[in-house]
Amino acid sequence: MALRVQSGDLTLENKVRFGWWGAEETGIFGSEFYAQSLEDAGTLGNILSYSNFDMLASPNYILQIHRGSDAPEDAQPVAIAL
Repeated sequence: MALRVQSGDLTLENKVRFGWWGAEETGIFGSEFYAQSLEDAGTLGNILSYSNFDMLASPNYILQIHRGSDAPEDAQPVAIAL
């Protein structure tokens, strides 16, 4: 997604910010610090959407969203066009 935005192929109405956090399994240190810095700067309320793709994966290496164990058996995967 970041590469697609960088390429200029998309026309965006709003700013997009990408972030990568390390060591999240030992605590949410990076993301928590980032959110606190936004709150301190008074800009936290300006965020329209936050998407966390930390655990997004497919067991078969296909670019799609895994339906998960609680989805109906006839649920179809959603293809992701990159």
